[in-house]
Amino acid sequence: MMTGSSTLSLIDDKGCKRIASCRPVFSGVERVDQVTSGVERRLYHAGPPIVDTLKIAAPLMNSLCLGAIYEAWANDYDSAAALILSGDVEILAAQDHDMVIPLAGVLSPSMAILKISDANNLEQVFFAAINEGNELATRLGKFDLNFIEHLKWLNGSFARWLGTTAETPIDLLPIIKESLLLGDDCHARTLNGSKLIHEALFLNHGCDVKTKEFLNESGAFALNFWMGAAGLCLAQASGLEGCSIVTKVGSNGHEFGIQIAGNPGKWIVEKAPVPVGQILPGFSGKQALPAIGDSTVVDFLGLGGQCLSYAVATLEALKSLLPVDTLERTTGVLGSHFDAIGLKNAATSARQCCASRKGPIVLIGMIDKSGESGRIGGGFIDVPHSIFCQSLKHLD
Repeated sequence: MMTGSSTLSLIDDKGCKRIASCRPVFSGVERVDQVTSGVERRLYHAGPPIVDTLKIAAPLMNSLCLGAIYEAWANDYDSAAALILSGDVEILAAQDHDMVIPLAGVLSPSMAILKISDANNLEQVFFAAINEGNELATRLGKFDLNFIEHLKWLNGSFARWLGTTAETPIDLLPIIKESLLLGDDCHARTLNGSKLIHEALFLNHGCDVKTKEFLNESGAFALNFWMGAAGLCLAQASGLEGCSIVTKVGSNGHEFGIQIAGNPGKWIVEKAPVPVGQILPGFSGKQALPAIGDSTVVDFLGLGGQCLSYAVATLEALKSLLPVDTLERTTGVLGSHFDAIGLKNAATSARQCCASRKGPIVLIGMIDKSGESGRIGGGFIDVPHSIFCQSLKHLD
């Protein structure tokens, strides 16, 4: 068994080439229950599976309860929580069903999701939650029954309109590349990408005033597209024997987990690290929840915290907190180039991380641990190399 080297292994390079050959396009909107199977009462969350429901983080429990109420399985927080804790409502890791969810967000059976397809093979698909906007968003982990009406609109008339915009699929990699050149990192900063996505949607189809206002106010709208595209790209290496490229990654507020290409379906988990960052004014004394969300796939592809040389604003905001080797670290943890989005290094190699004793820097939103205040700041996690070394023990 190989435990790492300073040069990318041939099999990991092969995995990187599969990833770089993917051409993700936004091809439509589906419902969760149309692309999943199993029992009716299911809710999906970010990160690896949660084995013990008693360890569900407060912000995630808030969102899960909102999902149960949205589906009319419960009327209030207490009755929804009772269903979840008893197992009458099953909770599952979204990535195990080829879906990705940001932060403490949830998906329920009747919710709409973005369909991201590989233009080279339209049967290769991945799905992402639709960005809910800046205020009434389950990803923030606050319990507010006002969310329900917003979710009905988002998953109803808005989702139907959004689906019509993909009658001509929208090529995502050129938009990602342009957004990088305009100063985005495609994770913490997505303002330019969101404007470009909005323009592409409007070009394909007009919209009503409410929809246009929502999009104009949603500066992170593109992130979910980038998450779906990253998830689809990374999935291309899955099942490649002996390959240590990370194909799935995320956190559930309790555990951080990865899957590697050569061992598909096997989550390797460690305690989720607490993000390092700056608490926003007005939230003094609040504590950040340990890392949560599937948006980590963006950074593990090579964007986000792996491409801060593009994103001057993000780098300046975090410079005093970031490790001194942040900009140089990519060559030690990532694989080969991804020309379509202009990355010299892309796709995270567990072998590389174990050998360099460094993990990738991942940008992440900081959520109030108590579940009361939502987003309290922005920061990053420095993923420990130990989880990558652990994953190699299972790669025989």
